[in-house]
Amino acid sequence: MQNMVLLHSDDSLFKDIHLCICGEQKCKPLQGWGPAVKSYYLILYVLSGKGTFTVGNQKYTIEEKEGFLIEPGQKVQYTADEKDPWECIWVGFTGENAGEYVRELGFGDKKVSFRNQHAETLKQIVENMLERSLPDKENEYFIQSYLFQFLAVLMQDMKISFEKEKESNFYVSKAVEYIRSHYENMKIQELADYVNVNRGYLYSLFIKEMGISPKEYLTNFRMSRAKELLKSTSYAVSTIAASCGYQDPALFSKAFHKQYGVSPSVFRKLNKD
Repeated sequence: MQNMVLLHSDDSLFKDIHLCICGEQKCKPLQGWGPAVKSYYLILYVLSGKGTFTVGNQKYTIEEKEGFLIEPGQKVQYTADEKDPWECIWVGFTGENAGEYVRELGFGDKKVSFRNQHAETLKQIVENMLERSLPDKENEYFIQSYLFQFLAVLMQDMKISFEKEKESNFYVSKAVEYIRSHYENMKIQELADYVNVNRGYLYSLFIKEMGISPKEYLTNFRMSRAKELLKSTSYAVSTIAASCGYQDPALFSKAFHKQYGVSPSVFRKLNKD
């Protein structure tokens, strides 16, 4: 497939956001671009095959039905795979509020890559753009409508991804709140039942959001609470152990030593001195 590109730079009608460039190409092995910068936003989407995208010190592998965003002034590089080079489409745009549209899609905070299942729809939109390459006012309006269609189709899967992330945050926040209120005497299964998800799913959510398991979070919170009590009260170690969910003082001391490198008694002495 030949490289097909449309250059479009007339912003007299649509200052808010307008198309600069679009295209479709079946790349050769290791065919790429950069390191260099672009003066406009560009979204590249992979129809088939794969390749890599590098921005800053981060390198991404981009596969079929995935894509990435390049922002103006970013030094980037992208390259088709040697054995399975990608066939891709791309849309470049600029405008006074182009950045706002990009943020609305969910990009930003180091999120530059995405996944979208609507490959055929996105491809057809780009081909519609290319068919309207002659510079006249009628085509200007058609191209603008196609640009918004392209962004709308991207938004469909971005919204689903956002909702899943929102759901994930909700369950973890609810679980953390329960741990902080019931850490003295609770089990992880009880926590999962309260949040109303199975234990395995709760584990995966904690790993994703917190980087640790629910059990590790519970232990860390108990140890943090124990440390506060050792510093601020004169309660016996066995009393503090029970207050933090450990009926066996020996198990408590072992867990505390593992967390802080000293026993509860030594920790209290060091902090009082």
